[in-house]
Amino acid sequence: QLMASSINQIGQSLGMKTIAECVENDAIVTELRAIGVDMLQGYGIGRPAPFEDCFADVKNSKTAA
Repeated sequence: QLMASSINQIGQSLGMKTIAECVENDAIVTELRAIGVDMLQGYGIGRPAPFEDCFADVKNSKTAA
């Protein structure tokens, strides 16, 4: 937690957005949001999927209209 907080503070003080990787569960998501990390990625956010599958719901809603 201290390492993530320090890296986040350094990055944001330099005007950068911060991204946390390997976010595996809701507890980690909660901690990183409290720290103020800008973006998160990992299995706790979503499982990897083919690009086409990421937008399947959008595509299907347009064809149904």
